[in-house]
Amino acid sequence: MKTKLTIITPDGIYLEKDVDMVNIKTMNGHLGLLHGHMPIVTKVEVSSLEIVDDAKKQYFATSDGFLKADQNSVILLLSQIESVDDIDEKRARQAIEHARQTIEESDDPVQIEKTKLTILKNENRLNLLAKTNLMNAKR
Repeated sequence: MKTKLTIITPDGIYLEKDVDMVNIKTMNGHLGLLHGHMPIVTKVEVSSLEIVDDAKKQYFATSDGFLKADQNSVILLLSQIESVDDIDEKRARQAIEHARQTIEESDDPVQIEKTKLTILKNENRLNLLAKTNLMNAKR
């Protein structure tokens, strides 16, 4: 049986479809959610999302957010999500470099923390890109 996956961002519904499995990192560790999963509400960490549907896998880079799951559905509330196919490696590397420079030059602790999150999100993008490129090379 399938699980209904709904991904919501500040821009509205990003994706809504029936899937076989959802894999994502939460504050409780990595979760693999199938139809019939026990109900859970948890915080999602900046990580990668894997959606499995009919033996096909899709990968996304996600921001932090929240997950609500029950036996029939998974709802993800995320600040940002980006398909691995849309990741711009050059832009992610430039964002990391710029963020590191900002941290070196800043005395503002709030700006430093926000900038560290920028680094984390872009490193997540690059890690996901490397992971999927490696998987594709093994095929």
